Amino acid sequence: MDVPTEHDFLIICGKEYAVADAYIDLEACGGPYQGVNGTRSIGMHVRSRETGLTIFEKEWYPSALAGIDCKQQASLYWNQPQNHTEWLSICDKAQPRLLVIEEIRTVMHAARQAGWTIHLLARPATYDFRELTAFFQTSGIEFLSQREDFKNGSMSSADILAQICAPFDLRKDMPTHFDARNMMASPFGFGGATQVTDIGQQINGAALVLGIENAVDFRNLLQKVLGRQLTHNGLQDARDQADVWDHFKKLIKANDHAALRELLQ
Repeated sequence: MDVPTEHDFLIICGKEYAVADAYIDLEACGGPYQGVNGTRSIGMHVRSRETGLTIFEKEWYPSALAGIDCKQQASLYWNQPQNHTEWLSICDKAQPRLLVIEEIRTVMHAARQAGWTIHLLARPATYDFRELTAFFQTSGIEFLSQREDFKNGSMSSADILAQICAPFDLRKDMPTHFDARNMMASPFGFGGATQVTDIGQQINGAALVLGIENAVDFRNLLQKVLGRQLTHNGLQDARDQADVWDHFKKLIKANDHAALRELLQ
């Protein structure tokens, strides 16, 4: 990412920040393995909050955790006609999981070094941010799956469990990215209010203020703003969420209740 310009800065609580809004959308194999981590693609679209200009975007395709995809889930969901082409693309573009982890970590570090404050936006954050956090925190399983002493059965049960729990290779020193302050392997932190925004919750909150009590179906917003719904391509869905959120914010800023009501009903 480029170094922010003077136009990228804004005042928040009396301090100047160049905020980079990073919209994320994850695709996963799903199934019973989802409880640990099934992430197979991570789309990220990043805009300067002040200028609205795109400053970075990419989609990563991590290989399945420990090489395991849920065949049942792939059959039930991804092999459906409307999803099958995207799943084939995800599998075809797969990169080593640990390589993707390191690249995303490097990108985030470079952005902060350049002067950006990263803020994630997702819909729903309860899913995508959880998955993104688990993607980094479960990397110990990936390290374990690649260890020769695990493959040949020479590791003890205690050593296996320890490697599963530690999101880095226990045979090496603790990496510098593993923050001793918060014990997070993820470069995105805990996901507090200053770090992550759930687009869906914000939009539903606005709907309640307008007296619209039923939850807003985000697919309808996509249809109204962009003329189509989710693509299940991580990067394109991240872009689309950014466009819907930008449209929504403009109506809020203009205090256009009639247009907001039409959008959210």
